[in-house]
Amino acid sequence: MKVIVIEEESHGNIKVCADMRSAFQYLIEGGWLTVFKPIDEALTDLVTEYERDKNFFDGDFYFHEIEVYKGNK
Repeated sequence: MKVIVIEEESHGNIKVCADMRSAFQYLIEGGWLTVFKPIDEALTDLVTEYERDKNFFDGDFYFHEIEVYKGNK
C-alpha cells in the first residue's frame, strides 16, 4: 500500500495521508492552506493543479509517496 507523506519547509514531516486528495484536505482543515471556495471544489482544483505540475507547492510543501509494509498476521 502506498501513502503520501507531507513535508513542510520549516516543520519537516507533518502528516501521512492515504492519497493526494486527503493530503490537500488535511492542509486545508489543519489551517496550513486557506481556500476561498467550497472545500470540494478547492480539493478538486488542487489535485488537478498538482497532477499538472508536481512542483506547484515547491518551497512550501513537498509530497513523498512511500510504500507501507503490511506483513501477514
